[in-house]
This record gives sequence, structure tokens and C-alpha cells, in this order.
Amino acid sequence: MEERELDLVDLFADILTHWRGILVCMLIGGLLLGGFSYIRASVQGTDNIQSEHEKKLQKLEDLLSESEKMTVYVVLDDEQEIALNHQYAENSVIMQINPSRIPKIEMIFNIHVDDMGQGYVLRSVYEDLVNGVGLFQWVEDQTGISAAIASELISAQGKSGITELNEIQEMEPGYDYLKVTVIHYDEAECERLAQCVKDYIERQYDILAREFGAHEVGLLSESASIVMDAGIRDQQLSYVNTEMLFLFNCVQTKRVFTEDQQTYYELLQWKMQLEEAGGSVEIKEETEVAASKPSFSLKYVAIGAVLFAFIYAGVLFALYILNGKLRTADGLQNLYNISQLGLIVQGGKKKFFVDKWIATLRNRNKRQFTREQSLELAAAAIKISAGKQELDTICLMGCNLKAGADVVCQELKERLGKENIAVQILDNVLYDAEEMEKLESAKGIVLVEKAMSTMYNEILRELELASRQGITVLGGIVVE
Repeated sequence: MEERELDLVDLFADILTHWRGILVCMLIGGLLLGGFSYIRASVQGTDNIQSEHEKKLQKLEDLLSESEKMTVYVVLDDEQEIALNHQYAENSVIMQINPSRIPKIEMIFNIHVDDMGQGYVLRSVYEDLVNGVGLFQWVEDQTGISAAIASELISAQGKSGITELNEIQEMEPGYDYLKVTVIHYDEAECERLAQCVKDYIERQYDILAREFGAHEVGLLSESASIVMDAGIRDQQLSYVNTEMLFLFNCVQTKRVFTEDQQTYYELLQWKMQLEEAGGSVEIKEETEVAASKPSFSLKYVAIGAVLFAFIYAGVLFALYILNGKLRTADGLQNLYNISQLGLIVQGGKKKFFVDKWIATLRNRNKRQFTREQSLELAAAAIKISAGKQELDTICLMGCNLKAGADVVCQELKERLGKENIAVQILDNVLYDAEEMEKLESAKGIVLVEKAMSTMYNEILRELELASRQGITVLGGIVVE
């Protein structure tokens, strides 16, 4: 096999045949680099706006008097207080409960110990436990109700065993009491909270028994009812009045803001939001948004499209160089020193005008034939070659004829049959032992190879096989 020469025009045409893929790569490259330019412009625009805001804020700091700045700070503080109160109202059960209909459970526990001094200490400890964060965290773990909310719903109050008879204090030895109150706007939740309190006291009993000695804790009574609570109603009204007062003060103060104070107020708001967000915040001013609105850079879009097109073309170039398969532009005479009896072109397939132009470029300075014409010319060339060798039987042989060359072989067989030339078709002789055995009776062969399917070394091996068997090679045919 002779050294294969690189046909630059065929290489260029081969790359152009992938024009659809090139367009897709150009689109992807334009979008990627265009998106990069958009993000870059957005970040730079945000940084520029933040820098301008900082300059304006510093300028107003120097321009406004202390009283004018203090007025703005008061409004911001009031607005922050309003936001905190509003957040509390949304999360607080107390603020959502109906004061005229409150589900309430009261539990009274008896704490008994022989030592009266220890009884007072134990009562205080149990009271602190029920009113402490340990119980509230226990409630959160068991029910999902946050500890902060639970602290509003559960309360405990201790009572000693001291009673007064005839203005003389008498002591009931070793008896102290703990009253636990649970409220909620939902009766089922109220019962769950009460059960959590009982479980928690029972859980703490073993710990306190080891610390303070043996004692008894028992539930004397548990009662549930729907009650009214004027204290909760007053608390809710106080919240509403406080929020309305803050709102009224903010509105009245902002009405008398000067233009500089209003700008200073908006910039301070922006700065507070920036600090809370830990980065950047959306700029609300329409003029600044319009002025700093990021956009795609056409320059980056064009660079991305061209760059990705060149990358894709480079990959195609590498594949073309490294590809070891037969091409339609290859000449069998130049590569293997055998006659090329024909080139069977594709037919009956409509091509897009771009593909037609590429085909014209590939077959420059060559006369174009239809598929039927190329078959007739190939059949005539085989007939002439067989006649010169005085052969009335030939073999059409190739690798992987099923890739598209088998149909051509059948059509050539029909045409040559009309000329009284018997044709035997052998496929994959190099890889099929049965097909190889059929070469024993062959006198002359014609190689029929499918372009972009048959490997160069496969053709070389077929020629070597024919030479070892003493079979005459009449030539070869390439099928597009």
C-alpha cells in the first residue's frame, strides 16, 4: 500500500458536510459566552451601583445636621420595631388565641417528703423545672412546637403546706403543691402539652430522687375547660395599640422629610438590607435599574460562536487525519496499484442546496454521473477486464457489504448475467471461514468496498489473500 496523500479540498469538504453541527456549536458558543458577558455585566453593574450608593450616603452624612439624621434613625428604629412585633404576632399562639374561648388545663401535683425543709426545696426545684427551658426544649422535641412558643403556653406555681388557723400558722408536715397551667387555642394541642408536662416530671423524678433523696410526686387533680382570660385580651390590645402608634409616628415623621432626608432614609434602608443579605440586594430605583440593566455583549457572542466553530472544526480535522477508513476521494490505483473500475454514487436522495454545493466542491473537475450511469460504467469495466483475462466467472468480494455495498453487488450481478458472466458474491472473506473456502474455485475477483466502512488495511489483506491463492484481481469499485 502506497502512502496516502492528504487532499486538502476533500478535507475542507468533509468538514463542511458537518455544517449543521458547526451551526449548533456556534449557537452553543454564542449562548455560553453571551451568558458569561451578561453575568459579568450584572456583577459589575451591581458593584458600580453599590459604590455610587456609598458615595451618596457619605455625602449626605456630611450634609445633614445631627437632628435631621437622628429623625431618620428614629423612623428606621420604629420600622424595625414594627417588623419585629409583626413577626412575633405571626408566630405567637397567645396573639392568635381567642381570649373569649381558651382551652385550659390545670394540673395539681402533690410533693411529699418526710423532711419539711427538703419539701420546700423540692417544690422550688419542680417549679423551676416546669418554668425552665429544659421543659420547653422537651416539648419542642416531642411535639414540634417551638420552645419559644411553649414558654408562653405553660406555667407553674408552687404552694407550701402552710395553713393559717386562728391567725396561727400551722404546717402540714412534708406536703407541698405544684400547680401547672397549660393553654392553647386548639384543645388537642392543649392535651398534648399537658401530657408532655406529666412525662417530663416523671422523667425528672429519678434524677431528683438521687439528688434529694426519696420523695413522692403525685398528680392530685387534672381539670380541663374553656375559659375567658382578660389578661390575654389586654395583651393583644396592647400589641395592636403599640403597632398602630409606631405606624402613626413613622407616617407623620416621613411626611415632613426633606428631599435629602428622604434620600438618606432610602440609602440607609438599602444599606441595612445589604448587611442582612450578606451581599447584594435588588435596587428599587427605576432610573438606576434602567441605567444599570445588564445586557448580552455582541462581541462575546461573536467570539463564542467563532471559537466553538473552530474547536468543532479542529475535532473534525483530527478525526479526518486519524480515520483509517476508505474515502470516496481515494484512488485505488494510487494506493494499491489496482485498477479502479468505478465509483458508484448515491442516488434517489434529495439533498439540501448546501449539501449539493459541498458535493460539487468535493467532485470538482470531475464529470458527474447518476447512480444508474455509474452502475453501467462499472459493469462495462468489469466485462472488459474479465474478457481480457478470458474469464466467464468472477467474484465480487468486499468487507462488510451489508453496510450498503451488497445492493450494488446484486445489481452488478444482474447486469453481468445478461453478458453471460457468472458472478459470485463473497462478503467478509477475511472474517468468515465459509466465505474464504469459496475462493478455492475463483479465478478472478473484483473488490467492492463501501466508503467510510472498509478499513485501508482490510483492502491490503484482501489483496494479499488473493495473491497467495493465485487469484487475479481485476480491479476495485468504491461505493459512496
